Amino acid sequence: AQQIAGLAIARAAARLNAVRRFYDLIRAQEAVKVAQLQLARRFDLPVILHSDGRIDDALPLILDAGFSAINPIDHKAGCDLFKYAREYGDRLAIVGGYDTRNMETGDRDLIKKSIVDLLEKVKTNQVQFMFGPDHSIPPGVSYADFQYALQVYREHMRY
Repeated sequence: AQQIAGLAIARAAARLNAVRRFYDLIRAQEAVKVAQLQLARRFDLPVILHSDGRIDDALPLILDAGFSAINPIDHKAGCDLFKYAREYGDRLAIVGGYDTRNMETGDRDLIKKSIVDLLEKVKTNQVQFMFGPDHSIPPGVSYADFQYALQVYREHMRY
């Protein structure tokens, strides 16, 4: 019985050691990120954070940490780039945010309308915006439709 108890304690200690090593690794990586942010701030360089999912609650902390742009703004997760622009527009640039589900339909009229509407709203609201998808381009989007979306963007991008 003592041998079994000793073995269980040894296994638990080994797992705890693994967790500590993992934590130390993550902490070291975070220290590098903090140093990079501090360096960017020192030279007044913009720093873009890649985010996934809904970031509403985290956005103030992200900006306070020194990030100046978010990529992407994920429509499928409920993110609203215009809400973010209204609340943080002077501190936040948005990279991406075009709802790729429009391209997935293959409907050229919908693709054009959705891009033109997005760009008009971006212009009207003076959003610091770089056109791009709200996430990865889905595999169901044809290359021709992707090219068409870029063509529409280029025709309407100036403001």
